[in-house]
Amino acid sequence: MFISNLDKNLGALISNSSIYYCLIVINPENQICQDIKAIKRSFKLKHGKYGGSESTAHITLNREFLDGKELKKFINRLKEELSTYYTFDLHLNNYDFFFESNTFFISIEESSHLANLQRLIATQLKMIKPISYLGRYRFSPHMTIGRTLSHRQFSEAYYEFERQVYSKKFRVNDIAVLYSQIGDSRYESLYLPLKNEDWAVVY
Repeated sequence: MFISNLDKNLGALISNSSIYYCLIVINPENQICQDIKAIKRSFKLKHGKYGGSESTAHITLNREFLDGKELKKFINRLKEELSTYYTFDLHLNNYDFFFESNTFFISIEESSHLANLQRLIATQLKMIKPISYLGRYRFSPHMTIGRTLSHRQFSEAYYEFERQVYSKKFRVNDIAVLYSQIGDSRYESLYLPLKNEDWAVVY
């Protein structure tokens, strides 16, 4: 039986008997990561440390607890599905707020490509684990700047960012699967590429 390099690597990295917390995310291009890092640093200097102040910019699409066998199976199935899913553009568009959780973030314009991608990921997770530990929480994709802020910090964030403009577009070329063994704060990451559009030259 043919064993791919991905299978070999997963076998070495992931223990079948362990439980992992798994995040499926989109990482934006480097310039946007630098923008978000600067925004977080500035807010932290003015208002103190807060939830999410040290995290790298990303957009969470889904999450789940999986054992090692389930995780390897999920990664391999997702890799196969994404190999036929074309790259697409996402538009980040201004700041917004979740008042119930004292969170502020950069919102994402509606995208059928993103919605379909979320459904694809959710379907693969459901096939691997029909009964979810996390109750199939429905994500509203966004790029978090700060979460679970104190009431004072959240008020300052609203006052400072409510009228500010942020608009950037980037190409989604791959999806990152981040996984961490329960009890370990370190995450391993695996990048699964999307299919590049085929270009034809017409003479």
